[in-house]
Amino acid sequence: LLLTMLNCCDAPMYRWTLLWCVLHHRLVWSQTGCFSYNYLFYPGQMSNLTVLTARECQGKCRESVSCEHFTFWKRHGMCLLAAGDANLVRTAVEGSVTGPKVCKHSVDPICEEIPLAAFPAPTAMQSRKAWTGQQQPTNLQCWPRRPNGFPEPCSHQHVTILEDTIDNWPGRCENMKMVTDLGRDETCKTRCYNSALCGVWSVENFTNPRELTCWQALHGTNCYKGQVPLPMRAQRIMHGSVRMLINTMGVLIKNLTKAFDTNDVGNNATLGAERCEFVCSSYLFCQYWQYSTTLGCWVEDPAVKEVAYPMVMNSWAMETDTALAKSVKAGQYIQHICNVGSRIPFPTESSDMTSPARMTPLGVESTTSIHGNGKGTLGSQSPSQPRVIGGIPQASGELTTSIRYRDPGGSEKGTLGTQPPSQQGGGQQYPLFVRVLIVTGVAFCLAVMAGGGG
Repeated sequence: LLLTMLNCCDAPMYRWTLLWCVLHHRLVWSQTGCFSYNYLFYPGQMSNLTVLTARECQGKCRESVSCEHFTFWKRHGMCLLAAGDANLVRTAVEGSVTGPKVCKHSVDPICEEIPLAAFPAPTAMQSRKAWTGQQQPTNLQCWPRRPNGFPEPCSHQHVTILEDTIDNWPGRCENMKMVTDLGRDETCKTRCYNSALCGVWSVENFTNPRELTCWQALHGTNCYKGQVPLPMRAQRIMHGSVRMLINTMGVLIKNLTKAFDTNDVGNNATLGAERCEFVCSSYLFCQYWQYSTTLGCWVEDPAVKEVAYPMVMNSWAMETDTALAKSVKAGQYIQHICNVGSRIPFPTESSDMTSPARMTPLGVESTTSIHGNGKGTLGSQSPSQPRVIGGIPQASGELTTSIRYRDPGGSEKGTLGTQPPSQQGGGQQYPLFVRVLIVTGVAFCLAVMAGGGG
């Protein structure tokens, strides 16, 4: 095993493994799908516990005979224990991490299954029972996270270009943020590719004619007829991949946010559905998208409104037998995933545009697309055939400044923190004796953590 590790792992892998070991010591093991963020198990047991880490809270749960779930808030160290009959609900106080007393799988089954035909059901309890784990998946539950809970870039899959101004996509998105802190060797495109929460990027020269200005957004709105000038270049991208859990055609999910109108796609339902799916797929926190021939494209945006959790077939959560519900010609409930496998590098392109200030290429042109050419598809990761609701038939550099918000009129408001780009590994090799010491240290570290988590 040691020789295999020495032959197969390069220096960046060693550094990553050691960093992982240090960051996760005394923290929760990060099995994919085991933990949820900003949720809690309710009702909780009467426990007045204060701990330092989520892993310590999980350990307290293992020590309690009646505990099956835990919830930990890092802000004040509160550790809440819950019995096996507790239900997963959203928490009013953000910053929580919750999960079972023991993570039994490297990848939780919730990241691979689809619900039974009973989902969504008339009651919350019935909807929960439609899932193997008796709980509906939480938002972004199956996406890798940093120890602080922030979504990690998908290290195994390259981004997929969904829409591009080269392919006549207007890219006139509103609700974009100006990026003013690009590093010397960083471009607007590479910043977006390396940030899991960036779904749209664009560059233009009308803000400052002397140099290109970079704008980015979680997903952008009104990208087809927005009240902003045409950019010089823009793309909508998808990090990782998505899989469809259920088809929502013929029902109207409430509390979604409008992405674009029917007129923006020439009242073409097929084109509208395709582009609506693109919007949701580019936004990590979007689980629901629907295209209505009356209302246009609507997607989930938890920063604006929250859809029902768990989803129920109830009038306050959705409409089923109304004219508006019947106008929904396409829609899905999806799950964003980062498939484990060999790392696929970002696609490359020739330098077709440079910044006068830095003279660096804007970056990448992918050969991967999903425009019906067979080179990539959305919603194709489900292990079994998805179904429809209710039997309805299917139809880094210097970080000196912040990011500023641009409204449709072009004015700037407020600030938003930035996320530094992830480091790309190289191919440097250490001497044999150094690699032996590193592997031995990693093995010791993992053994210590495994012993402490038993």
